Amino acid sequence: MTLNQKRVITGIVLGGMVMGGIFLYLVPPGKESVYPPCTFHSLTGLYCAGCGSTRALHHLLHGRIIKAISNNILTVFLLIPLAWFGVHHLRYMITGVRRHAPDLKMKYAWILIGLIILYTILRNLPYYPFTLLAPLE
Repeated sequence: MTLNQKRVITGIVLGGMVMGGIFLYLVPPGKESVYPPCTFHSLTGLYCAGCGSTRALHHLLHGRIIKAISNNILTVFLLIPLAWFGVHHLRYMITGVRRHAPDLKMKYAWILIGLIILYTILRNLPYYPFTLLAPLE
């Protein structure tokens, strides 16, 4: 794949993300919204690691950081490295100059998977302070 093809794909993805962000800004999530419910929560009654992410992103787009964290703290904090990676990749797509990216070893992927599993377990415990990890309804 050539650099120009990569730039086109990056532009399409970036445009889709901007359009999705505008839609999420304008259309609030809730019980009677256009957003699909979590399948895992619908089937089990338990919260997955992603439950509350849509509400968290909606609150972030409106500048309500505390409400975003209250809905899904993992999503909010994972946006930081995701944004760093996105900016790094976008800079490469614009300039064509490849900067040295950090060597992401497989152990970090396993740590992330473990963190997601632990977060899912903890947010479903019915004891304080773990009940604070459950998303706001």
